Amino acid sequence: GAIASVGSKGMLHADDQDTATMALYRRFKDALAGNKLLSPATDAAYPIYMEIKDRPAIAPYRQDMRRNLAAALQDEAQKAINDYLEANPVELRKRWSYDDRYQQFPEYLDKAAELLGPDHFMYANLKARELYFSGLNLRLKGEQEKKSELFDEAVAIQENVLKLDSTAAYAMNELGLLARRKGDYSGSVEYFQDALSLSPTWVLAQTNLCGSFTNLGKNDMAEKACLKALSTDSTFALAYYNLGIAQMGLSNARAAIGSFRQSVKFDSLYPLAWSRLGDALYSTDQKEDAVNMWKESTKIDPAFTLAYNNIAVVSEELGRTEEALMFYKKVTELAPDDPDAYLDIAKLELNSGNITASENALTTHLRLKPDSPDAFFTLSRLKTRQHKSDAALQAFRTALEKGFRDIKSIEDDPAMKQQLEKQGFRDLMKKYFPEKD
Repeated sequence: GAIASVGSKGMLHADDQDTATMALYRRFKDALAGNKLLSPATDAAYPIYMEIKDRPAIAPYRQDMRRNLAAALQDEAQKAINDYLEANPVELRKRWSYDDRYQQFPEYLDKAAELLGPDHFMYANLKARELYFSGLNLRLKGEQEKKSELFDEAVAIQENVLKLDSTAAYAMNELGLLARRKGDYSGSVEYFQDALSLSPTWVLAQTNLCGSFTNLGKNDMAEKACLKALSTDSTFALAYYNLGIAQMGLSNARAAIGSFRQSVKFDSLYPLAWSRLGDALYSTDQKEDAVNMWKESTKIDPAFTLAYNNIAVVSEELGRTEEALMFYKKVTELAPDDPDAYLDIAKLELNSGNITASENALTTHLRLKPDSPDAFFTLSRLKTRQHKSDAALQAFRTALEKGFRDIKSIEDDPAMKQQLEKQGFRDLMKKYFPEKD
């Protein structure tokens, strides 16, 4: 009886374990279906698989579990690569915005390779893609944190990708981008051409080749490369964008306007294309339209400092002082350490008779840029308005010593013109502008 009872207890224990195991197996399937693969640790497919894979009750399912989990782990990373090879604008924007999911891909691919084992035909390919995303993450981090030393580390990683898979066009393209980031534009051309030899119809590599040619000032070759990309995919926004830059380089602003318009037509969320369209319109004296395009770019990227600055400059040219001031102030909010907008504010406030506001902006500018000749000339104008002749003369002298030579600005200010009749100012004019004597 005792033996039977021990045996029955043993059987009960095994049944309990099987029941618990099958409950975990169902949780594994739910986690897989819900794409919870590595985390959270207690409720994700991989940790559950590792916990139960060697239990006898799992034996009939183990191979399928392993294969399905490995497939799921590499699926999203593969989709990202496929979308990239198809130059999918959504995928490109994810990269440009440093999407967090890239951080997961190396670990996902590492675990997928581990599950399949080194003898599996996919193993080297998975390890190559794991390295690729590790290198990509380093480049994105280097761009985000402005750490160029990370580019060198990323290059070494991508070179190792090619040792594992010499046909990895995506790694060639990445090496081309890294060469561009390091200012080696000729080197980047070679990498993009290598990528194209492996994948001849890849519009992104063709478009990147166009971009490198514009970096080298070879705008005719750039134009050809982008037109070739567009012959493969006539909807690719980045190709129209790079084509527009090449056409601006060829002084064909009218053609560039057409290209940038196509770029925003096919990707309306691309702020740089709206901004460049504004630049091209401005170069053909279509100032109001230019301002509207720059405003479009700031709707997409509310921190686009350059666009706000352009709007301010052109608003000033169009005589809209209040609007210009508003946008220069926006620039100082976004880039408080950039000196130039403060000087523009100081000049506008001075011209409007707002002496205190002008002085405040000028003080900030000089703190950030203490050797600014234009600022000392503006200070001389300001001191003239305050009837502080000695301070005005001293600031005028400093401006000239630091290289200020804009005689038109001197003569365009009636108060400064009066100052020029005084001896000290006359002496300085004789010294620095002898031809005016």
